[in-house]
Amino acid sequence: PIYDAHAAGIKVFTHTVTLAGAKIAARAGVDVLVHGIGDAPVDVELIGLLKAKGTFYVSTLAVYESHQLGHLSDRVLALLDPASREATARAGGGTPVQPGQARQQRWQNLLSNVHRLNDAGVPVAAGTDAGMAGTFHGFAGLHELELLVEAGLTPLQAIAAGTTVSARAIGAEGQRGAIAPGKVADLV
Repeated sequence: PIYDAHAAGIKVFTHTVTLAGAKIAARAGVDVLVHGIGDAPVDVELIGLLKAKGTFYVSTLAVYESHQLGHLSDRVLALLDPASREATARAGGGTPVQPGQARQQRWQNLLSNVHRLNDAGVPVAAGTDAGMAGTFHGFAGLHELELLVEAGLTPLQAIAAGTTVSARAIGAEGQRGAIAPGKVADLV
């Protein structure tokens, strides 16, 4: 199936959250691993596979953040449409979730894996899984860049993850991802 997708010029993304699953996907030749590997630290084998295949990594830290709703200030909550505010209130409002030991370890793995993959030269793109509870369109994208910095990327690397690297990941680098003549001006 991946061969057929590639033969048709279609990129293959996979929802992968485990080290073992990421290795299977990388060996198969997927283009982008989406959702962070949180069950274990990434290892040399996976790094080698991702680099050899040119696979991109998208961690979606915003959806996994340990204090998923607690990071929303009153100012941000006020900007949400009424339905989103109501759903947020039903889900616990701005009250931070107290994560257990396993969730804290997963969060540390997610952060350190982004850092390690980036340092190894694996292209890290930005994604959020926006639309999930506490992961709001617009806000989550900006917050994802902050979380990438928290994970060890420089601010410039985080901006690139959300622009040029993401454009390359989806095969749109000729049209998007940078402010340049001939590219789509889709800035806000």
